[in-house]
Amino acid sequence: MCGICGLYDLGNSDLGDGCEEIVRTMVAQLSHLDFPNQGDEDNKKSEAAWAEEVEDALVASVRLRLRADVPVGVYLSGGLDSSITASIVKN
Repeated sequence: MCGICGLYDLGNSDLGDGCEEIVRTMVAQLSHLDFPNQGDEDNKKSEAAWAEEVEDALVASVRLRLRADVPVGVYLSGGLDSSITASIVKN
């Protein structure tokens, strides 16, 4: 079984014609996904502009969650995400 995607390996077992048709239909529907173009202006942004936009969003998110009438803290797991969060809180 693939826990993330929800697929199961049934080995040589037979699902029957009805189930096989459902699976075929679902696969056909998923293969025709269309993702719209996000626009040319996003494609022209520099790496620095993208980095600044992500940083601004992170800082705004942390500030929003720091609003409290009691002391707040940060759990450090040693990973990059908690280290970034702690750094934003400190600043």
